[in-house]
Amino acid sequence: MLAAAVGLAGCGVPGKSEPRTAGTAPGVNDPRPGSNNPELPSAIGIPDAGELVDRFFKAAAAGDVDPTLRDQRFDTAVRYAKDFLTPAAAQEWKPTVGQVVVIDVTQKRVVSADEVDVDVRAVGLLNEWGAIEALAEGSPSPVPQTLKFQVERPAAGGELRLRNAPPGALVLSTTALNEFYEARSVYFWDSNGRYLVPDRRYLNGQVNSQKRARAVVERLIDGPSKMIDDVVARLPDSLTITSNPVVENSRITVNLSAPTPLEQEKLERLARQLRWSLSPTQEAVEIQIDSRTRHVEDGSGYLAYNPTYRFQEADNQAKFGIFGMVNGKVTRTASGDRPMPVLNDEHNSNVVAAAVNVERRTAALVRQVASNRQELWFVREGPEGVGAAGTPNAFRAEFPADVTSMGRPVYLPGSNGRFLVPAQGRLFDVTSDVNNSAARTVDLLGRTIKAISVAPDGRRVAMIVVDPNGPERVVVATVNPESSPVSLTDRRTLDVGDVTDLRGVAWVLEHQLVVAAAGSLTEVTIDNSERNKVTKPDFGLFPVTAVAVVPRPTGGAGTMVVEGGTGGNVQSYRVYTESLAPITVTLSPSANPTPGASPAPTTMPVRGAFYVDLAAD
Repeated sequence: MLAAAVGLAGCGVPGKSEPRTAGTAPGVNDPRPGSNNPELPSAIGIPDAGELVDRFFKAAAAGDVDPTLRDQRFDTAVRYAKDFLTPAAAQEWKPTVGQVVVIDVTQKRVVSADEVDVDVRAVGLLNEWGAIEALAEGSPSPVPQTLKFQVERPAAGGELRLRNAPPGALVLSTTALNEFYEARSVYFWDSNGRYLVPDRRYLNGQVNSQKRARAVVERLIDGPSKMIDDVVARLPDSLTITSNPVVENSRITVNLSAPTPLEQEKLERLARQLRWSLSPTQEAVEIQIDSRTRHVEDGSGYLAYNPTYRFQEADNQAKFGIFGMVNGKVTRTASGDRPMPVLNDEHNSNVVAAAVNVERRTAALVRQVASNRQELWFVREGPEGVGAAGTPNAFRAEFPADVTSMGRPVYLPGSNGRFLVPAQGRLFDVTSDVNNSAARTVDLLGRTIKAISVAPDGRRVAMIVVDPNGPERVVVATVNPESSPVSLTDRRTLDVGDVTDLRGVAWVLEHQLVVAAAGSLTEVTIDNSERNKVTKPDFGLFPVTAVAVVPRPTGGAGTMVVEGGTGGNVQSYRVYTESLAPITVTLSPSANPTPGASPAPTTMPVRGAFYVDLAAD
């Protein structure tokens, strides 16, 4: 969280200030505050009309109290919600079968003692497996933007009741989602079997540990949500869970039935998948098949299969450090743990944007080669230093002739050295291979693109796009790297409120983004369930131009840097809890100082600050 509001003036770091760890939502599989077995809302003793509406919006949570009763979920929720209605309203109300519409209450107005108006936005549909499904693009909202409630006041001793309900819709407020549910991720292997891809789910917080573990396993067996279904692998169809998992002695024992025997390699992969999905920081996992122990995953090796874990520990953040441009060269702002020959290559000059992979052996450089033209160059470090035998150490990617300006390139993890590059409103798929470096155009459905960020798992992207005749949008999509060019599917538009002039986007947590606008930062979850405009430190009129974050898988998110300014006065800043602090590097004294002057180090501002991309290839 950001603490005290400060202006840009005097951007030093206060003595007790801490680096900004972006992200107000809980981390993966961290219980939400307030989800400690809260009681479902009661229809008894409601003091006023506003409270009556609030409780009605929470009532649908009753359907998810016991995940083993999924087939009764909708009927249970409707029956509980009807307790808040008059008998006539309950008889008349016919919500669409199976649909639980998640709504965000943007404003509630108590018009009178008997009338309440509520402005809402529809977030999506919470399905029986705990995933919020996006509303179809362009489809009408399942609820009106303003819900008007009439309240019946009974005779003395009676209870307040609603005389009407949202037409055709069972609703659940995001307040109830935060109060009664845990936000968790279940993990599926990507289609290449290289990385685990998170799938955000909600599980009622009143469930005991055994049923919670069973519900997580059942969600894995049922398969991924529609959001990532095309880019991940499902478990075998024949796999079933036979009983509640046993949680004891720092171990979770999962008993499965598999008519088709699972090979040892598949058991190991399943165990890693279960370990992250059930409890990524605590219990070991024992897999039993028909009550016989087949595999125990109790070491720390499983952690490496979630690529965001590379930056989980602070020492890794310090080791990799922040990069940026100084005098047109990509520069590391800290010394790091080893030399980086790629930064000494002659092509590291006139650079305006760049990317460096996590192994720090490859750099993608957008170079200003003329006043009206930019080019993308790759520099690769071979086994003996910069360049491998018979391979150029640097080469230029081939773009269409009309492409003269580019944004920051981003690695696509797990794709053998491919990049996504926004350039003049188009998105290109480029391979860092001298024999296959022609840029391929990615289909954006007629939209133009301003910025892009790839999730560390390499199967999800966040983009700022512009409709042909419409507004800017923040869009999340899944990406399939097995096609050429890559294909984007299941595009979901995120609601960032009234923010305009969007400039940059970055992944904060596995399920959360930060969006930079001209004078603000907004955090939003990729399922639209939470949105928070960052107000501290106060950015005021500070023109933010870009943002970068170290994404994290669990707990607090990674540290953030932003770039901002106007004209030639643009530089990067660390975002602290109480201020912005300029990022600078100190250059060694000139070898040929001015006659009569003492050689002295020079402190230079850093532009376009970024962290390494979490791609090993």
